[in-house]
Amino acid sequence: MLGFLALAQTVVTTHALKRTSDERRVVLTALRAVGEEVRSVADEAADTPEQWSQSIVDAVASGGRLGTNFTVRGLTPQAGETTVGTIEIVTDERRTDADLGVELGMPCDLNADGTATDANVSSDASLLPVVVTLRYTGLAGNRTVRRGFFLSRF
Repeated sequence: MLGFLALAQTVVTTHALKRTSDERRVVLTALRAVGEEVRSVADEAADTPEQWSQSIVDAVASGGRLGTNFTVRGLTPQAGETTVGTIEIVTDERRTDADLGVELGMPCDLNADGTATDANVSSDASLLPVVVTLRYTGLAGNRTVRRGFFLSRF
């Protein structure tokens, strides 16, 4: 009898670990896919260097090619939300890592003018920080996962 209970506990634990592993795989795959889509937009925008940063900002704006929000198959939005993910292109050099919720080394000079004080570099940035955020209800309750990375015009 004791052996049967131990076996049952092992099966339940293994099943829970598999579900957690599956959830993590979905999250990491979504972050990677969105990052690749944003990088693809940046690569296409490189054909017109004078409009590079504005093209990316426009693509990620509401109603743009990518938009600011997205869904992820296999993840449930948190209560009161309609989507799981958001994409933010940072154009304010004064924003801090604490404000963004991810370590990128901000504030940072994004338009190579020698200062990190510009409030909007969307038209002349040569470096753009991107923050992808997933907010979902998972096996352990409400979860928020952020990934930050840079796009470079060069």
